[in-house]
Amino acid sequence: MPETECLTEMDLAATPEGNVIAAGGTPVFEITCRRAEELAASRPALGPRALRERLRALLGIDGPVGTPHYRNLRPRRAPLATYARVAVETEGNIRALLHKRLTHPERARALEVEPAVILYLPHLAAEEALGQDDLAITLQQQGELYALDVRGLGETLQDDALDFWHPYNVDYLLHGHWLMLGGSYLGRRVYDVLRTIALLVSEGARAVHLVGRGQGAILALFAALLDERVTRVTLVNAPASFQEWASVPIERWPAASVLPGVLEHFDVPDCLRVLGGRAEVLNPWGPEMEPDV
Repeated sequence: MPETECLTEMDLAATPEGNVIAAGGTPVFEITCRRAEELAASRPALGPRALRERLRALLGIDGPVGTPHYRNLRPRRAPLATYARVAVETEGNIRALLHKRLTHPERARALEVEPAVILYLPHLAAEEALGQDDLAITLQQQGELYALDVRGLGETLQDDALDFWHPYNVDYLLHGHWLMLGGSYLGRRVYDVLRTIALLVSEGARAVHLVGRGQGAILALFAALLDERVTRVTLVNAPASFQEWASVPIERWPAASVLPGVLEHFDVPDCLRVLGGRAEVLNPWGPEMEPDV
């Protein structure tokens, strides 16, 4: 058997210092930043109808959104409140979980919808937000509040050995699978919101106020654009722009919050322009999921 020659690490290096950047290469984020700037400079401003059509195409949401079936689940009784839980059958065997703090706990198993509805889309989990989020607690004090866990968030989180905020967890895996299948995991989450709005309207809501925080703010932004029954939308800790995400070495938002191809057509400020007076923006977040400084 011939002797095997053992090479050193530097013998195996493809560049003199073993680092392509040190050898004159361009970091990937600089390429994406430059491309994002080119797109921003060249894309035309879309009118409301064109922007909505392009958004529908990117999200993979075709045709009208019908009213879903739903099931009343066992309520959750906390020391100071009772929460109704409703499984909204958004598509196939997918369930979004609608939570509602009740002012009449004895009617926990009935979906009684008020004419004016506030639907809260949390950053991660509705139950956690209803008990700990200052904004959700304030909204509850104003009346009965609905909060929604779309697929893969809150009560519908997948079993995963990794923390939800780990960059390569099951959420990342599902996002990648949808991309490979030519679809959008983010789009299906928006679809869950649209189906829930349709259910609330069918049960008596005449005005829907969407409130979203963090990841939920992205869902609220897109749902408000696609459903004119949303009379008002409040975006808390929403991304200031998607272009910012393409301009830094690492952005901390989950991959499933990214809408591939969006910067070829529009950015967050374009969406806000179309929404006009219907939209309110509070404390936007930058690429680090923290306030821009």
